[in-house]
Amino acid sequence: MELHQKDKWVRAGVEDRFLLSELGAQTFKESHGHSASENDISDYISRKFTPDALLLELQDPRHYFFIYYHHQAPVGYVKIIPDCSHPELPGIALTKLERLYVLKDFYGTGAGQKMLDYAISLSRQMGQKGMWLYVWKENYRAIAFYQKNGFVPVGSFDFEISPTHVNPNHRMLFLYPKA
Repeated sequence: MELHQKDKWVRAGVEDRFLLSELGAQTFKESHGHSASENDISDYISRKFTPDALLLELQDPRHYFFIYYHHQAPVGYVKIIPDCSHPELPGIALTKLERLYVLKDFYGTGAGQKMLDYAISLSRQMGQKGMWLYVWKENYRAIAFYQKNGFVPVGSFDFEISPTHVNPNHRMLFLYPKA
């Protein structure tokens, strides 16, 4: 998929919380739906991807959401948090890539790469020295994608899906090459 003139990025605002809710719920089910019971996944979605939950995130000035559109259709979104300290590298200006969510219909099209490139470009423009993220240890496709883009595992983290279920995650880091 090449970037077309009709492709665009939109910085999401509070008015986009309903779209982000739909995209978040669908993409989370598509990528993590088999990682826990249906009840646990539903619990997570009901806490994290409601319009009200997203409204709170969108109102936080530290959080940046960007929706990627391909031919006027939303493909997914990214959420970054600049100056979000990494547990192993305190005091270094790093961006946390909290979400890079792509609809399954767009897997393998290059949309995820465009989204990551965009997030890294924004992060660098903000004077950040690198980016870090969590990724589920059984999301092999995502792990390979991030490793291809220079991210390396530097730790682990138990990601709570519900009060009764956690998914083991890698903590991955990419320090930007000096320009």
